[in-house]
Amino acid sequence: MVRDRPGTGTAVGAAEDSSLNATRIGGLRIPAHTARGNPVYERRHSYAGDDLDGLAVVRYIDDGLCGHVNSAGDPAHCRRYLDLDAYHKGLARARDRHGWFQIAFDGTPAYERRFAAVEPFYNGQALCLTAGFDPVVIGPDGTTLVRLVDQNVGNLHQ
Repeated sequence: MVRDRPGTGTAVGAAEDSSLNATRIGGLRIPAHTARGNPVYERRHSYAGDDLDGLAVVRYIDDGLCGHVNSAGDPAHCRRYLDLDAYHKGLARARDRHGWFQIAFDGTPAYERRFAAVEPFYNGQALCLTAGFDPVVIGPDGTTLVRLVDQNVGNLHQ
């Protein structure tokens, strides 16, 4: 979660020794300023996440969609999504009008399936919720590895 450090207008969430900061001006979170306050790049976005390994998630002002930009502020790929996360182990969580999935570094979907929710991949598997909210574990190609059954669902609210 990105929030401002109280009284400073500087985003919390980046490493304390980071030379890149973000500020909030007129309701917009303005990204990527050096420690001296100089912009790293000229483009402005309604949101910009931390620069992780040379890429950051931004929400574009022109259409409200999300994409990845490099450290120079240039688009890392031409794809835009409703929601988007930073890359984790070569894939990033993304959401289009059909649901959640993961994308590769070029912005293309890693698989065709869509889910109500997806987690990042760990050890070659990701926990997901199907459209019917059934928990499954998938592989990097989107195939179901395991269907999870919660035997305690009936006791959840007792």
